Amino acid sequence: MKRRMLLSWVMAVIAAVVTGGCGSESPTAPSAGGVVVQGVVLGGGASSVAAADTQTSAAQAKKVTVKVDGTSLSVDVSASGTFQFTGIPSGTFTLVFLADGVEIGRVVVTAEEGSEVKIVVQVTESTLVVVEIKVESREPKDATTSSSCVVNGGKAGERIELEGTVASGSSTQFDLTATGRSSADVVVNAGSASFKCNGSAKTTSATECKASLKTGSRVHVRGTLMSCATAQVTAIEVMVQK
Repeated sequence: MKRRMLLSWVMAVIAAVVTGGCGSESPTAPSAGGVVVQGVVLGGGASSVAAADTQTSAAQAKKVTVKVDGTSLSVDVSASGTFQFTGIPSGTFTLVFLADGVEIGRVVVTAEEGSEVKIVVQVTESTLVVVEIKVESREPKDATTSSSCVVNGGKAGERIELEGTVASGSSTQFDLTATGRSSADVVVNAGSASFKCNGSAKTTSATECKASLKTGSRVHVRGTLMSCATAQVTAIEVMVQK
Protein backbone atom coordinates (compact mmCIF):
# COMPACT_ATOMS: atom_id res chain seq x y z
CA MET A 1 0.00 0.00 0.00
CA LYS A 2 2.77 2.46 0.93
CA ARG A 3 4.62 1.70 -2.32
CA ARG A 4 1.44 2.29 -4.32
CA MET A 5 0.88 5.62 -2.58
CA LEU A 6 4.50 6.60 -3.21
CA LEU A 7 4.32 5.86 -6.93
CA SER A 8 0.97 7.69 -7.25
CA TRP A 9 2.53 10.72 -5.55
CA VAL A 10 5.59 10.53 -7.79
CA MET A 11 3.50 10.34 -10.97
CA ALA A 12 1.58 13.41 -9.78
CA VAL A 13 4.88 15.29 -9.43
CA ILE A 14 5.88 14.23 -12.94
CA ALA A 15 2.52 15.43 -14.26
CA ALA A 16 3.18 18.81 -12.66
CA VAL A 17 6.55 18.96 -14.41
CA VAL A 18 4.93 18.26 -17.78
CA THR A 19 2.27 20.96 -17.22
CA GLY A 20 4.51 23.63 -15.82
CA GLY A 21 7.77 22.92 -17.57
CA CYS A 22 11.19 23.17 -16.02
CA GLY A 23 12.09 26.81 -16.67
CA SER A 24 15.73 27.38 -15.90
CA GLU A 25 16.12 23.68 -15.13
CA SER A 26 16.02 22.81 -18.83
CA PRO A 27 19.02 20.87 -20.21
CA THR A 28 21.69 22.59 -22.22
CA ALA A 29 21.26 22.70 -26.00
CA PRO A 30 17.83 21.03 -26.25
CA SER A 31 16.61 20.20 -29.76
CA ALA A 32 13.27 19.48 -31.36
CA GLY A 33 12.10 15.89 -31.68
CA GLY A 34 13.99 13.04 -30.09
CA VAL A 35 13.10 11.60 -26.69
CA VAL A 36 11.70 13.38 -23.63
CA VAL A 37 12.77 12.26 -20.15
CA GLN A 38 10.83 13.33 -17.06
CA GLY A 39 12.32 12.27 -13.74
CA VAL A 40 11.95 12.43 -10.00
CA VAL A 41 14.88 12.02 -7.60
CA LEU A 42 14.01 10.84 -4.12
CA GLY A 43 16.33 11.24 -1.15
CA GLY A 44 17.27 8.76 1.54
CA GLY A 45 13.92 9.01 3.30
CA ALA A 46 11.90 8.11 0.22
CA SER A 47 10.11 5.13 1.77
CA SER A 48 8.15 7.34 4.13
CA VAL A 49 7.64 10.42 1.98
CA ALA A 50 4.34 9.16 0.56
CA ALA A 51 2.66 9.56 3.93
CA ALA A 52 3.70 13.17 4.32
CA ASP A 53 3.12 16.37 2.37
CA THR A 54 6.84 16.93 2.09
CA GLN A 55 8.71 17.75 -1.09
CA THR A 56 11.38 15.44 -2.35
CA SER A 57 14.06 18.04 -1.71
CA ALA A 58 13.63 17.67 2.03
CA ALA A 59 15.57 14.42 1.89
CA GLN A 60 18.25 15.70 -0.46
CA ALA A 61 21.42 17.04 1.10
CA LYS A 62 23.55 17.10 -2.04
CA LYS A 63 23.27 18.79 -5.41
CA VAL A 64 22.26 16.13 -7.93
CA THR A 65 23.06 16.55 -11.62
CA VAL A 66 21.92 14.31 -14.47
CA LYS A 67 23.82 14.02 -17.75
CA VAL A 68 23.25 12.14 -20.97
CA ASP A 69 26.47 10.22 -21.51
CA GLY A 70 28.36 11.16 -24.65
CA THR A 71 26.42 14.40 -25.22
CA SER A 72 26.43 17.97 -23.90
CA LEU A 73 22.98 17.49 -22.35
CA SER A 74 23.06 18.14 -18.60
CA VAL A 75 20.55 19.35 -16.01
CA ASP A 76 20.52 20.00 -12.27
CA VAL A 77 17.72 18.39 -10.28
CA SER A 78 15.30 21.12 -9.15
CA ALA A 79 14.50 22.08 -5.56
CA SER A 80 11.36 19.92 -5.81
CA GLY A 81 13.41 16.88 -6.83
CA THR A 82 12.44 16.84 -10.51
CA PHE A 83 14.32 17.07 -13.80
CA GLN A 84 13.50 16.98 -17.49
CA PHE A 85 15.32 16.49 -20.77
CA THR A 86 14.02 17.13 -24.28
CA GLY A 87 15.59 16.30 -27.62
CA ILE A 88 17.63 13.27 -26.56
CA PRO A 89 18.54 11.30 -29.70
CA SER A 90 16.42 8.16 -29.98
CA GLY A 91 17.92 4.70 -29.50
CA THR A 92 19.91 3.55 -26.50
CA PHE A 93 21.41 6.19 -24.21
CA THR A 94 22.74 6.34 -20.66
CA LEU A 95 21.66 8.75 -17.92
CA VAL A 96 24.54 9.52 -15.55
CA PHE A 97 23.66 10.73 -12.04
CA LEU A 98 26.15 12.78 -10.03
CA ALA A 99 25.97 14.03 -6.44
CA ASP A 100 28.15 17.09 -5.85
CA GLY A 101 29.99 16.21 -9.06
CA VAL A 102 30.71 12.58 -8.09
CA GLU A 103 29.09 9.85 -10.18
CA ILE A 104 26.75 7.66 -8.13
CA GLY A 105 25.00 5.63 -10.80
CA ARG A 106 23.93 5.11 -14.39
CA VAL A 107 20.67 4.06 -16.00
CA VAL A 108 20.57 2.65 -19.54
CA VAL A 109 17.45 3.58 -21.53
CA THR A 110 16.23 2.52 -24.96
CA ALA A 111 13.47 4.64 -26.50
CA GLU A 112 12.11 5.31 -29.97
CA GLU A 113 11.73 8.72 -31.62
CA GLY A 114 8.92 10.69 -29.97
CA SER A 115 8.83 8.57 -26.81
CA GLU A 116 8.47 9.88 -23.27
CA VAL A 117 10.49 8.24 -20.52
CA LYS A 118 9.27 8.56 -16.94
CA ILE A 119 11.84 7.59 -14.33
CA VAL A 120 11.97 7.64 -10.55
CA VAL A 121 15.24 7.02 -8.72
CA GLN A 122 16.26 7.01 -5.08
CA VAL A 123 19.58 8.58 -4.10
CA THR A 124 21.41 7.77 -0.89
CA GLU A 125 24.79 9.15 0.13
CA SER A 126 26.71 7.34 -2.59
CA THR A 127 24.32 5.02 -4.44
CA LEU A 128 21.45 5.17 -6.92
CA VAL A 129 18.50 2.77 -7.08
CA VAL A 130 15.84 2.77 -9.79
CA VAL A 131 12.36 2.84 -8.23
CA GLU A 132 10.30 3.01 -11.41
CA ILE A 133 10.89 3.47 -15.13
CA LYS A 134 8.42 3.51 -18.00
CA VAL A 135 8.66 4.33 -21.68
CA GLU A 136 5.57 5.69 -23.41
CA SER A 137 5.22 6.17 -27.15
CA ARG A 138 3.45 9.35 -28.29
CA GLU A 139 2.22 7.64 -31.44
CA PRO A 140 0.07 4.47 -31.32
CA LYS A 141 1.96 1.56 -32.82
CA ASP A 142 0.64 -0.73 -35.50
CA ALA A 143 -0.95 -3.77 -33.85
CA THR A 144 1.25 -6.15 -35.83
CA THR A 145 4.42 -4.34 -34.77
CA SER A 146 3.48 -4.15 -31.09
CA SER A 147 2.69 -7.87 -30.96
CA SER A 148 6.10 -8.83 -32.35
CA CYS A 149 8.64 -9.22 -29.57
CA VAL A 150 11.69 -11.39 -28.99
CA VAL A 151 10.47 -11.89 -25.41
CA ASN A 152 7.19 -13.80 -25.38
CA GLY A 153 4.41 -11.70 -23.87
CA GLY A 154 6.66 -8.65 -23.64
CA LYS A 155 5.93 -5.11 -24.79
CA ALA A 156 8.57 -2.41 -25.11
CA GLY A 157 8.30 0.28 -22.44
CA GLU A 158 6.27 -1.82 -20.02
CA ARG A 159 7.06 -3.79 -16.89
CA ILE A 160 8.26 -7.35 -17.15
CA GLU A 161 9.38 -10.15 -14.84
CA LEU A 162 11.73 -12.88 -16.02
CA GLU A 163 13.29 -15.95 -14.47
CA GLY A 164 16.32 -17.70 -15.80
CA THR A 165 20.04 -18.36 -15.56
CA VAL A 166 22.90 -15.89 -15.91
CA ALA A 167 24.72 -16.84 -19.12
CA SER A 168 27.54 -14.29 -18.81
CA GLY A 169 28.40 -10.84 -17.50
CA SER A 170 28.42 -9.25 -14.05
CA SER A 171 26.00 -7.71 -11.56
CA THR A 172 26.12 -4.45 -13.55
CA GLN A 173 25.05 -6.03 -16.84
CA PHE A 174 24.46 -9.66 -17.65
CA ASP A 175 22.91 -11.90 -20.29
CA LEU A 176 19.94 -13.89 -19.02
CA THR A 177 18.80 -17.17 -20.53
CA ALA A 178 15.06 -17.03 -19.93
CA THR A 179 13.95 -20.49 -21.04
CA GLY A 180 10.49 -20.47 -22.54
CA ARG A 181 10.29 -16.66 -22.75
CA SER A 182 12.94 -15.75 -25.29
CA SER A 183 14.76 -17.49 -28.12
CA ALA A 184 17.78 -15.23 -27.49
CA ASP A 185 19.51 -14.22 -24.27
CA VAL A 186 18.05 -11.12 -22.64
CA VAL A 187 20.47 -8.26 -21.89
CA VAL A 188 19.80 -7.08 -18.33
CA ASN A 189 21.14 -3.68 -17.25
CA ALA A 190 21.22 -3.93 -13.46
CA GLY A 191 23.70 -1.24 -12.45
CA SER A 192 21.04 0.66 -10.49
CA ALA A 193 18.85 -2.28 -9.43
CA SER A 194 18.31 -3.49 -5.89
CA PHE A 195 19.58 -7.00 -5.12
CA LYS A 196 18.08 -9.61 -2.82
CA CYS A 197 19.03 -13.18 -2.06
CA ASN A 198 16.64 -15.87 -0.90
CA GLY A 199 16.92 -19.53 -0.02
CA SER A 200 19.74 -20.65 2.25
CA ALA A 201 21.41 -17.23 2.17
CA LYS A 202 18.36 -14.96 2.40
CA THR A 203 19.96 -12.94 5.23
CA THR A 204 22.90 -11.95 3.01
CA SER A 205 23.30 -8.16 2.74
CA ALA A 206 22.40 -6.44 -0.52
CA THR A 207 26.09 -5.77 -1.24
CA GLU A 208 27.08 -9.40 -0.62
CA CYS A 209 24.12 -10.62 -2.62
CA LYS A 210 25.08 -8.42 -5.57
CA ALA A 211 28.65 -9.67 -5.43
CA SER A 212 27.46 -13.30 -5.40
CA LEU A 213 25.88 -13.11 -8.85
CA LYS A 214 27.90 -15.08 -11.37
CA THR A 215 27.54 -17.19 -14.49
CA GLY A 216 25.12 -19.98 -13.71
CA SER A 217 23.23 -18.08 -10.99
CA ARG A 218 19.48 -18.57 -11.01
CA VAL A 219 17.75 -15.18 -10.88
CA HIS A 220 14.36 -13.49 -10.96
CA VAL A 221 14.46 -10.09 -12.68
CA ARG A 222 11.83 -7.36 -12.35
CA GLY A 223 12.10 -4.25 -14.49
CA THR A 224 11.15 -2.60 -17.79
CA LEU A 225 11.54 -4.12 -21.24
CA MET A 226 13.36 -1.34 -23.09
CA SER A 227 13.58 -3.03 -26.50
CA CYS A 228 11.68 -5.91 -28.07
CA ALA A 229 14.00 -6.24 -31.06
CA THR A 230 17.16 -6.76 -29.00
CA ALA A 231 15.59 -8.01 -25.74
CA GLN A 232 17.00 -5.35 -23.38
CA VAL A 233 15.71 -4.94 -19.83
CA THR A 234 16.51 -2.22 -17.31
CA ALA A 235 16.17 -4.00 -13.97
CA ILE A 236 14.62 -2.51 -10.85
CA GLU A 237 15.14 -5.62 -8.74
CA VAL A 238 17.24 -8.76 -9.11
CA MET A 239 16.53 -11.69 -6.81
CA VAL A 240 19.32 -14.26 -6.66
CA GLN A 241 18.26 -17.81 -5.84
CA LYS A 242 20.69 -19.39 -3.40
